[in-house]
Amino acid sequence: MRLSTSTNIHEIYGDNLYYYTIEESIKECAQAGFRVLDINLHTASLAGGPLDREDWEAWVDSIEQLTCSLGVELSQAHAHFYTWPVEEGRLEWHEEMMRRSILAAGRLGVSWLVVHPFSLEDEAWYSRRKSMETNLYYMKKYEALAAPFAGLGLAVENMVESREKRRFGSSAEDLLELYEALDSERFGLCWDFGHAERSKADQRASLLQMGKSLKATHVEDTNGMYFGCDHLLPFAGMVKWEEVIDTLAEIGYEGDLTFEIHNFTRNMPPALRTAAVKFCYEVGCYLVKRAHGPYILQEDKK
Repeated sequence: MRLSTSTNIHEIYGDNLYYYTIEESIKECAQAGFRVLDINLHTASLAGGPLDREDWEAWVDSIEQLTCSLGVELSQAHAHFYTWPVEEGRLEWHEEMMRRSILAAGRLGVSWLVVHPFSLEDEAWYSRRKSMETNLYYMKKYEALAAPFAGLGLAVENMVESREKRRFGSSAEDLLELYEALDSERFGLCWDFGHAERSKADQRASLLQMGKSLKATHVEDTNGMYFGCDHLLPFAGMVKWEEVIDTLAEIGYEGDLTFEIHNFTRNMPPALRTAAVKFCYEVGCYLVKRAHGPYILQEDKK
């Protein structure tokens, strides 16, 4: 396992999603010690972002040049995502952003592009049948777009389910059912530990169920169900990280440990950003070393 982070670790400041550019984030992460990154194509695909512009392909080329100059690998990426029901007249735009996300990931040499599954309702309530049918249709469409890129896989991520809202893909069982129905080596699964914690899923049991189908992770902690209490640095919330890391090692997980912790850094003043990102790197190194165990810090022995 290698340490990685989403570029959103150094993009947001307060309510400004674009305070730092992805280019600035890549440089900050490289300076902190990260050599493997997840490029956040979702933020890039929002209205006015670099993927939403006519010159988006030139931007992708510039990112490739930057990472090569810094010796940084983009092993993972997060695609554009949207939810159903889709606002009238917007489906075509969302699907174009998905297309660009897939093509950008392929051109950048990404191994696993994380995609969100869809949840749909019928006239009565949440519909598992419609959700599965819609996911199969669109995932096969995305598979065809990824086909020209031999090394690019699509990792379907677990969602958050609460007492107020059912969401397809919130359990390992949901993800595995979709994965098996897709029946393609192009697909794998991504497990977001904060999403799982908020959904009250058993982390260890879920990881054991997914086994070798698990190809990517979103390593983030959470303190509760509310916005801003999630996507925190490990050990800042409720996830039992030692158990999680040990289980990943047990199932032979071969992917990266990828931070998605934008809410940990989002309110850090600019003067503290470099130190904050460096500290995140050090926490990540602890997790990776434990994964390659046995690794017990002297403080852990007390």
